[in-house]
Amino acid sequence: MSVDALARIALPWALTWFVHATVLLVLVWGVTRFARLAPRTRVVLWRVGVIGPLVTATLPFVFELPTAGARIALPAPPPVAAVPEILDSTPMPLPPTPYVPTEPRADTPAPIVSSAPITTTTVATAPSSEGLPPATWLFMGWALAASAFVLRGLGSSLWIRRRLARRRPLAEPVLHATLGRLATRAGLRRAPPLTVSEHLTSPIAWGVWKPEICVPRRALDALAPAQQEAMLAHELAHVVRRDALWLAIERWVLRLLFVQPLLFVARREIREQTELACDELAVAITRAPMALAECLTEVAGWIVPSARPTAAPAMATTPSLLARRVEHLLEQGETP
Repeated sequence: MSVDALARIALPWALTWFVHATVLLVLVWGVTRFARLAPRTRVVLWRVGVIGPLVTATLPFVFELPTAGARIALPAPPPVAAVPEILDSTPMPLPPTPYVPTEPRADTPAPIVSSAPITTTTVATAPSSEGLPPATWLFMGWALAASAFVLRGLGSSLWIRRRLARRRPLAEPVLHATLGRLATRAGLRRAPPLTVSEHLTSPIAWGVWKPEICVPRRALDALAPAQQEAMLAHELAHVVRRDALWLAIERWVLRLLFVQPLLFVARREIREQTELACDELAVAITRAPMALAECLTEVAGWIVPSARPTAAPAMATTPSLLARRVEHLLEQGETP
């Protein structure tokens, strides 16, 4: 399939998706801005705002319905050139000519006459790069930029995998027993694997298909038992909610469809509300909001400001979000 053909398909879909995403994300922003909703409900609404336009923009093209993108008119292909071609077909009779006897010469060769007719066929000339339509240039520019975002995302994933390459199973029976008890309370049939790494500054729950909780070595020495339980409960909440899978989907949508600025707003809101929702679930499991607030404050001091962001849900994030989370937990601790 040529680039022009891809542009004719992709650009109308992209325009339709852009309109749908703008309308839906603005609607979600308005609802979450003025309505008092739980963090888990806000997360669901924002995820619908991210994933929904992909579906609503694709269905009209599947069922050939009118779309906001309609059609993008591209210039007609360049004119074709006619070249002669000898066709092997039935010879046509030549008109009779009067016979004029002549004296043949010994040094003159006899003329060769072909009875095949001369016809023409059309051959399309390939358009030059200077003659590409603007829509094709636009499609090529988007593809190049999207490829750069994808490569950057793959680099981030490889970076976190290298940091976790030397992790090892955690040999702490007490923490394994604590995680098993929390998993039972959360409704899981079995607890996810628990590992430890020397190269992490914050606990993370990672793995789309095989979830795993990895904690920094420092958490085993610097946190009290109640704080360790709160830490494991928060990371277990990420596993229960399948946040690693949703984070991967949202990242790929943002990398490929970066032209929609509202997606960056949605990503920030999803991250913040996801952490708040996991805090609520962790408190529901442990009944210890103050221990989780103390754990967050302690872990936040381990974060290196210049550390590269990971591709997995981490416990401690930005200072502003940390303050909101601690304040939210303190409010829960004061509630009788």
